[in-house]
Amino acid sequence: MNAREQKIIKVMLDYLYDRDGAQVAEGILHAEVNLRISPTASLGEFNAALKKADDSGWLTGVIARYGNGKLWRLSQLGEATRLEMQ
Repeated sequence: MNAREQKIIKVMLDYLYDRDGAQVAEGILHAEVNLRISPTASLGEFNAALKKADDSGWLTGVIARYGNGKLWRLSQLGEATRLEMQ
């Protein structure tokens, strides 16, 4: 994982932690990441970081019942990883 990807993932984990267990739509998560980093994350960068976080078990994604995409929430492993990244 390079420094840029780590930064994007850290922002994802922090944002989802602040949601206190609530699910967040993928598009909203991308928008929130872009509010917190500069330069903003391209869709490709975001998707690569999201895949890394998902594959690592730091996030839990479920297919949205209505609309497109997934809803994401922080896993317990993600909470621990978030603390390690500080």
